[in-house]
Amino acid sequence: MLSNISTPTVLLPEDLDQYLSKGWFRMGQSIFTTNFLHFNKTIYSALWLRYRLFDFNLSPKQQKLSKQNSRFRIEISKLNVTEEKEALYANYKSGITFETSGSLEMLLALNKPNIFNSQEICLFDDDKLIGMGVFDLGQNAAQGIVSFYDPSYKKYSLGKYLILQKVIHAKAAGLTYFYPGYYAPGYPSFDYKLDLAKELTEYYDTIYDVWLNVSEASQVVELHKVMYQNLLSLSELMLDFGIPHVFWTYDFFDINMVSNFNGQGLFDSPFFIELFQNSMGQVGVIYYDLIKGAFGLMVCNKYYQINELTEVEGHYNRYILRPHKVIFMEPSVDGFMDILFGILEKNRTNNKI
Repeated sequence: MLSNISTPTVLLPEDLDQYLSKGWFRMGQSIFTTNFLHFNKTIYSALWLRYRLFDFNLSPKQQKLSKQNSRFRIEISKLNVTEEKEALYANYKSGITFETSGSLEMLLALNKPNIFNSQEICLFDDDKLIGMGVFDLGQNAAQGIVSFYDPSYKKYSLGKYLILQKVIHAKAAGLTYFYPGYYAPGYPSFDYKLDLAKELTEYYDTIYDVWLNVSEASQVVELHKVMYQNLLSLSELMLDFGIPHVFWTYDFFDINMVSNFNGQGLFDSPFFIELFQNSMGQVGVIYYDLIKGAFGLMVCNKYYQINELTEVEGHYNRYILRPHKVIFMEPSVDGFMDILFGILEKNRTNNKI
């Protein structure tokens, strides 16, 4: 699956390490993964990052930042959310332009038992709390969850400073990796995650199940572009041969991460070609499987209808789809077209597959 979520009742430190090593990350009291992101009606690829801690040392710029903020007191301890910390979070939230959870407790889903070994790092100017960060410890790794600060201290770059302090603490604790979450090429809001130590930053290659160094990669593969281009090439060939179809951006590609739908095995590709609708209301879907490197034709059921929604041209957002059966898969465009022609010829009178 391209996106998924798990909600274990117990998460051992070594289990967290394993999840993180496969491109998963915390969401509330769950842990999730996705290959794609959706911001401002645009699809981006999610590239999961980690920092190698063994060789990490402060750069001259980070040394300057540390010296600048040396007068602030740092306290690191087990997470304990208080009214003072919630007030700081609310103050920070009032000064940002992007959406986030209404409270720190909501963000971390602390109305439920905390399955993570959560730690907090607090910054004080004398006795005034001016910044806070949350991170979770595994056995050999840590994940950075959130950082926030008093907007009146913005000139001190406390967001970067808090992340830096998390990394320093993780290295001092003898951990191997620090996971800051994902970044999205082309979406600059997450680019700061590459600034910490680019030569020590790795990203997870989903296709080959390996971690690659960002600085050594000649070109980072953006999976949504691979999928889109392959389907577009097929669509253009289908047009040349007069095969009716519709190329869609699927707005519910991440539906498997929604609690009410999790575990239903719903369709999770951000792009697909609609080939037909049969007499039972099922949809013939052509998709591209990134892991197998192959085109597929499957029949999907309309699992759930969305009624109160504004239709957007080129976007499939009326129904949530659920795979029913795969008809065939084929890696090459020409091979796929040959098989497709045979199926269409056989079913040209009743349009059933």
